[in-house]
Amino acid sequence: MLPVLLQTDSWVYPVAVFIMSLMIVSGQVWMEKQRLREKIEYIPDQTEKKKRLIKWGLLFISLLIIAALPIYASWKYCILPPLVVTYVEFATSKAGFRSRPTQTYLLLVIAATIGTLFQLAGHLYLGLPESVIACLIFFCLFTLFEWSGKLFAPAGAVALVPMIIPQQDLYWFPLQVAIGAAIFISVAMILFQQCYKWQRSQLIVCIIPESIRVHRKK
Repeated sequence: MLPVLLQTDSWVYPVAVFIMSLMIVSGQVWMEKQRLREKIEYIPDQTEKKKRLIKWGLLFISLLIIAALPIYASWKYCILPPLVVTYVEFATSKAGFRSRPTQTYLLLVIAATIGTLFQLAGHLYLGLPESVIACLIFFCLFTLFEWSGKLFAPAGAVALVPMIIPQQDLYWFPLQVAIGAAIFISVAMILFQQCYKWQRSQLIVCIIPESIRVHRKK
């Protein structure tokens, strides 16, 4: 989606994605062989084929509806690929972040803000190389992940997007990400997780970040 949104027609993009993907996969295999991390086993979805088709059909249709307005209004960063990934994950995955929508949302917005600020102040104003900017962004992100106790990969992707978009789009980028993330997470919570059926205690745990709950108890 990103080449379409950014209207990129250079072969540099797919070549770069291929090289980065190869590096990531190679690193994963190497770490597994060195027993630095456990091998991830693929577990096929046991849901009936008909139910899977209905779920993915609903996901596809809802995605088209959500994307219609941003495309019409030229607010294309509301439907960034990392936000679409977030939507799909909230709708289909059983990962723990599904029960932390507020925290996930804040991670995405903060990541977009970090990337924008470093690109504006560091690269465009101070003239620092993009490689330095990328290192600074990752340092802040890893610190944020460590502080929050949770890792969310799409937030890292969102933080790097400001490095490849036009300068005039940077000023509105965090706002568009905030709007898009709010819509995607809210629709996924309502449409696929049916959070309106949850008990009040479950909603409180879901909406209020753990750090705030712990602070209030103290």
